[in-house]
Amino acid sequence: MNMVKPTPEAITEKDLAVFKCPAKKCNGFLVPYEIKRNPEKVTIFSTCYDCKKRYKFKLSMDDESAWMPSLRKFTWRCPFCADWDIDIKKAVGFYVFRVSISCNKCQKNASKKIEHEIYEKLMAGIASKPQVSNTKPGENLTEHTEPGATPAIKGPASKKKLLVCPACELEITEEFKGYCPGCGFRFSAEIEDRP
Repeated sequence: MNMVKPTPEAITEKDLAVFKCPAKKCNGFLVPYEIKRNPEKVTIFSTCYDCKKRYKFKLSMDDESAWMPSLRKFTWRCPFCADWDIDIKKAVGFYVFRVSISCNKCQKNASKKIEHEIYEKLMAGIASKPQVSNTKPGENLTEHTEPGATPAIKGPASKKKLLVCPACELEITEEFKGYCPGCGFRFSAEIEDRP
C-alpha cells in the first residue's frame, strides 16, 4: 500500500492557543477528526487524546493564513495518543475526503473527514500525496491505494441507515445512540462547543 508520512512540525505557544484542551486540569490538546468549511468559517470537530472529551469550534476564513499552519500540525496526529508518527493510507471522496490514517506508535487506525479545499491545503508541503478518488455524492466509491493496483469498488448504499465510526470505520446502526460498539468511540451527542 502506498502510504504518505507527514513531516513532524514543532508545536508553538501560538498553536496551543488555538488547540489546547479547554477542560480544567487537562494538559492535552485537541486533535481534529472532522473539518467542515463554508465561505465564512471552518468548523472543527476534535477530541482531546488526554481527557477524551470532544469539542467543536469555528475559525474565521478571514484569518486562514494565521490558523492554517496550526491546523496542519494538529490534524496530522493520532487522535488516540497524539503522536505525529502516522501514515496517511488513503483518501476517498469528492466534496469531503474520508482520510484513513495509521499510527505507528499505538498501532491504531483512524479516519478523518476533511472538506476537499482544506484537505488540499493541509497536504501542501507533503512530498507525495495519497491518490484520491474523486467521486460525486451518490456514486460508487472507488478506493485507490497504489499506482497500478486494481481498485476496490463499493456497491450501492443499503436502504438501512448506517453511520460510520470515525475512529475504526465500523458501519453501525443508529440504535447504538452515539457510540461505536466496535471500539467504544463516542460521538455526536457528547460534542461540546469550546468556550
